[in-house]
Amino acid sequence: MVRRKRHSSQGKPRTRKPSRPFPLAARQAIEQHIDTCQNPGLIYERYVHYQRKDDDWALGAPVKKKVIEATVKAQRRLGNYQDLWQGFQDRWRQTIGDALTFEAHPDFRFVSGLGRGGPLEVGFTFHRIYGFPIIPGSGLKGVARAYALVNLAEQLGASDLDGLDQLLATSDEREFWQAFDRQYSDAGEEARGLTRCFRKVFGTVGASGQAIFYDAAPLNVPELEPDVMTPHYPNYYQGPEPPADWQNPTPIPFLTVGSESCFCFAVGWRGVPNASAHEQAKNWLEGGLQELGAGAKTTAGYGYFKPRDAKPGISSRAV
Repeated sequence: MVRRKRHSSQGKPRTRKPSRPFPLAARQAIEQHIDTCQNPGLIYERYVHYQRKDDDWALGAPVKKKVIEATVKAQRRLGNYQDLWQGFQDRWRQTIGDALTFEAHPDFRFVSGLGRGGPLEVGFTFHRIYGFPIIPGSGLKGVARAYALVNLAEQLGASDLDGLDQLLATSDEREFWQAFDRQYSDAGEEARGLTRCFRKVFGTVGASGQAIFYDAAPLNVPELEPDVMTPHYPNYYQGPEPPADWQNPTPIPFLTVGSESCFCFAVGWRGVPNASAHEQAKNWLEGGLQELGAGAKTTAGYGYFKPRDAKPGISSRAV
């Protein structure tokens, strides 16, 4: 039996009132307490108010904007829960132990997880439990490694970054140094020492690195700021059509972390202690955050960090 879609008297699909896809009791509880919710992540990723049309749960720009505004309000309410906040800080510091740390804040704005899936089509990385913004350690390791690779290539005079990257990932130590000596026979002791340090810190295909890059934790309640990007050729990005001036620009709202939000970054170490390599890992992360940036939209000036004492401002890298 084929079900027929229900239509209004004018023959158009029936539009229902805005709703949340939950059982009735859960939906009523959410709507009763939504204005006092202090978990921004839940509002952004779970408590979205859909304007449903038949089986279409797509969101329009006005709904997305309202969700982002509600998320920002929930973030501000976090400041009322100092005991909860202090408890998180204490547990995080116990977790990192003797890790080397430094503090930094965005030069302009920062956005993490923009490409993640979610109801708003543009994602954001929240703490899984508390719902405030975090910077995942996996991403920080990537930033540090990219910066270290560029530095090492400069030391070796290497122009093929991909080739050097593949070589550094070689598991067998003897095989690696034989190939290294063939390609970089003029490498000095400083470059060779930096190469050994790179492999200790980041590991190879067959062995994990000894450096541990922890999730960066906010030192204060992070400041969320709404932003918007406007692709001018939506049909070109979504299909086979060429870019053309008659296509309608589509504003897409998204969330960012403001420049007043300070984070603490931590780099730990496992295995046999190596103070110089440990310190170098921290320096690579600091350099990567300042020179390469982290997160999305770095080519537009987002994601670059400054030491805590430096004043934030519009990034000179913005185009």
